[in-house]
Amino acid sequence: MITGVDTTTVLLRLWILPITAFTVVLTAVLTRRVSGSEWEAAGAAALVSTTFIVPFWPQLWASSNHLNPLSPSQQYSTPLTLFLVYAIVDLLRSSPGSRRASALLVAIAGVAASGSKSSALPIVLGGVAVAAVVAVVLRRQRRTALVLLGSLAVLTALAQRFVAGGSFGAGVQLLSSLSLTRPYRMLLGTHIDFHTPVIAGLVDTPQLGPTLLVALLCIGLLIVLRLLPALLPFFQGTLRRDLSAWVLSGLCLAALVPFLGLGHVGYSEYYFVFGAIPFGCVLALWSLSALVRDHPGSRRVTLAVAGTSALLTAVVGWYRLGSPGISTLDDMVREVRTFVLQFAVATVVLAGAVVVVLVRRRRGDGRWVPAPLADLVAMGMIAGPLCIVSTVTRVSSQPRPTESTTALAESTAARWIKAHVPLDALLATNAHCRGPCNSRATHAPGGSRALPVDGCSSMAGAISPTAVTATPTRRCCGSTRQPSRGRPPPTCRPSPIAGSPGWSPSRSRDRLRQSPWGPTRRSATGSDTSSSTSCPSEAGPPRSGSRRLTHLEQGADLPLPGAAARPAAARPPRRQRRRPAAGRRREGRAVAS
Repeated sequence: MITGVDTTTVLLRLWILPITAFTVVLTAVLTRRVSGSEWEAAGAAALVSTTFIVPFWPQLWASSNHLNPLSPSQQYSTPLTLFLVYAIVDLLRSSPGSRRASALLVAIAGVAASGSKSSALPIVLGGVAVAAVVAVVLRRQRRTALVLLGSLAVLTALAQRFVAGGSFGAGVQLLSSLSLTRPYRMLLGTHIDFHTPVIAGLVDTPQLGPTLLVALLCIGLLIVLRLLPALLPFFQGTLRRDLSAWVLSGLCLAALVPFLGLGHVGYSEYYFVFGAIPFGCVLALWSLSALVRDHPGSRRVTLAVAGTSALLTAVVGWYRLGSPGISTLDDMVREVRTFVLQFAVATVVLAGAVVVVLVRRRRGDGRWVPAPLADLVAMGMIAGPLCIVSTVTRVSSQPRPTESTTALAESTAARWIKAHVPLDALLATNAHCRGPCNSRATHAPGGSRALPVDGCSSMAGAISPTAVTATPTRRCCGSTRQPSRGRPPPTCRPSPIAGSPGWSPSRSRDRLRQSPWGPTRRSATGSDTSSSTSCPSEAGPPRSGSRRLTHLEQGADLPLPGAAARPAAARPPRRQRRRPAAGRRREGRAVAS
């Protein structure tokens, strides 16, 4: 009421803040539950709250983006997954006579997580599967682990069958996730073929050859750096004897399988990694706490190493974050070669430090055992605040070029919708794809308006990089026509821009009224976006009792006359709204009743 901003807009802009804070708090709570220490809980919260953990090569890799507000389902599913894993840990650590409450909590959390995101339950199932195998080997809580594994397997199967989505366009392709990195896209382009067993150009790139493959593998290692604590239970006795540690370890390992082996047109394999990052942070701080407790006298050494690592990361990272951007292919080639050399040196130094620590441990001096892990944890904690300070205080002399897939006309139309269309109006748009494009256009709703859930963007072929049909077809206003023998293939008549001399409101309304509502089909030989064809039926059918649909002509530089839809409460009864056909044609509105 004070600012005048609509409540829906405030909720849309600010809902991510409490959800992110809830994720950080639950990460700390889970760390406190498994480690029993408040300091480790605070460290895990600090490590998970940053998306930037390695500031040394900002031109090649920036952040994990696991707290990105552009994926609402991911942010919504992470707290529920943390809740489910907490309930599983509580179940495994409960005594045999007091597991009913924990089992009920697991059931509630599992059902809640099953409908949040399709990548949530599979990684938890992988963690429980690893814990069940360890339970059988160690002969500890075998019945509980196996029953839990079977229950989660059934729940995951039901969720994938009835409530999961977004798997269209996914297939087996090795290292497909690395094609999203900056070096690959700058050197090989952005048009990726997702139908090959391995992404193209890894070993035959001009001027680099196999060096590009090595560089991409190193970048992938940095992306999943917070999942590597999954290996710690194999070498650390304190964690090896606890099934909760194996749940966290298996969860992180399960996230690596789709990240390295699946290919998706929308790179959804990254969501498996994003969902497992909090558990990798929990496992890292839990392991560090156990190492400090198991080796007396190591606390001071650990603090000294962590402080030195944070200081060196701040100094070197500040210098690297201020380096100019890469604008040419030659600069990228040099940066890739330098990165491979620097990464190899850093790996050798870290491996040498681990060897020295193990040798000193065999001689009876275990004070330095937690040092390597403390080094990496401190680097990750200081990198995030360093990046924020560098971004706020520095003004780059060479701003990085940015590209936008939204045309100027689309942005203009979205601004007009935001200013003139009521918030409770339901929009229907003819924005759809015919080829390798992403039809999930954010400009169409005008910021916070509603679109039909059965529109083009919610259907299976919305983000397909290729055609759904093998025969070249063209869809024109709801009908699919096959090319006749001896005749040229039919084409859709172009739709004039709203407000232009060739545009007619009544003709646009007649097309909308006459076109049958049907499933979206894609052209095998179409362009990126079909903004020039008038196929308003892609937006979905009007339903009985629904609000009035406002038809937005994509690419319109001028607003449609009378395009603002009235709220549902202001509509008169249907019998009173009937007019003669001629009156409707003279009305000149681009709306569908």
